[in-house]
Amino acid sequence: MKAIYLIQIIMLFQLPMIAGGVPDAVRESFRKSFPNASGVKWSQEGANLYEAEFKMNGGEVSALYDKDGTLKETEIEIKATELPAPVIEALKRAAGGRKIREAARIVRAADQSVVYEAAIRKGFRSRDLLFDASGNPIK
Repeated sequence: MKAIYLIQIIMLFQLPMIAGGVPDAVRESFRKSFPNASGVKWSQEGANLYEAEFKMNGGEVSALYDKDGTLKETEIEIKATELPAPVIEALKRAAGGRKIREAARIVRAADQSVVYEAAIRKGFRSRDLLFDASGNPIK
């Protein structure tokens, strides 16, 4: 019974995306910011955020917008070897032998600050770690 309720809740949150529920302001802002994007897939993050996942310049990118069309952050997938040296060193300490699955450079639109994300995995467990360019962990 709990599984049925869970499925209903998931469907309820996905319904706006199925019905074209991305606000026009968000779509227009996205088109202006990323005119060369291809393969765009939208999802809703919480009640008021919308994420576009797409390809651009041969890479995987995602952009997060609020309901008014304000860009909140852009995440660009990078190779783990492209992480800054201090981040790589911090990851070696924090990951404890776990394998880096993915890496990304996140630019926060409000202040143009850059954060680096590494998805690590050991066995079937996976988690994301965030660092500033100096290798300091971000919670």
